[in-house]
Amino acid sequence: MTVVHLSANEAKSDEKLAKLLEELRDLQQPKPYRTYVTDHKYEHHFYLVTTSKDIHLMLGKLTQSARLTFCRYLAWSFADLEAELSLTVEQEDGSASKPLFITKSVIGTEIHFHLAPSR
Repeated sequence: MTVVHLSANEAKSDEKLAKLLEELRDLQQPKPYRTYVTDHKYEHHFYLVTTSKDIHLMLGKLTQSARLTFCRYLAWSFADLEAELSLTVEQEDGSASKPLFITKSVIGTEIHFHLAPSR
């Protein structure tokens, strides 16, 4: 295997290479997708956060009511936990989906659920 290393030193003398290096660095930074869900009944604000575009699109397909129910379910599941959850969904044929790993953080009245697919 051939390994190619783009260095900042090389980019100093080549403007196009410097621009390429900058854009490649930006591509390597994961971009978080946030889905905001508010719960007026309990005055909570939820954020479903992921760097997976597929998970973000899946969350977008859910109705607002389903997203709220999902957030309440996660809040209830994390009530006694300060760890990571592994969530699977039973399929119609009885098999389980690939696990979705979820962690929680709280900032004031905002509850953030961080979702990541299994590898």
